Amino acid sequence: MADDPRNLRIGVRQTPPRPSGGEERYLQVVDLGVLLNVIDRKEVACGVAGLTEAERVLLHVSSLFFEVNLGGFSGYFYNSAGNHAAEAVAALEAIGAPLTAEIVRAAGARFPSGSPPRDRDERHGQVTGLTSGSEHAFRDLDRMFDSRTGEDVDNLLEQYAELHRDSLSAEAWSTPKP
Repeated sequence: MADDPRNLRIGVRQTPPRPSGGEERYLQVVDLGVLLNVIDRKEVACGVAGLTEAERVLLHVSSLFFEVNLGGFSGYFYNSAGNHAAEAVAALEAIGAPLTAEIVRAAGARFPSGSPPRDRDERHGQVTGLTSGSEHAFRDLDRMFDSRTGEDVDNLLEQYAELHRDSLSAEAWSTPKP
């Protein structure tokens, strides 16, 4: 899907003149795919708590899109990414995607307690109950997620990364020569 953050286009912005007083402008480039891979590696090494707030926002949105695009909300909640459903909603709101956040919130509300359990084993049993038989609890929300319009999540992630550049890994940024 176009919104899969792991397949995002490269974001480019023109920076202000260099402090040396010269008028030469140069481009700063972030490859969000590289940035998300760097964040994934850091999360494996340090855990979610070892990430900056901006890195957590990007991780939660990326994980949500990856899992929902692969297996719908049942796949998202079945996998470990579903441990952070509440954080994913907050992350979507942080990047300026309230419509998508509302779809994710609605999916979580389908659980018996009104939100998905953080415990993965408990959540597995509930997902199985919600998706077995002819009544698949997430089917309508999967369709809504796939067909949502009005929010360009790719662009919102790029803008968020730009705004929080100082708290993101420098590995993903480069400054090409003019």
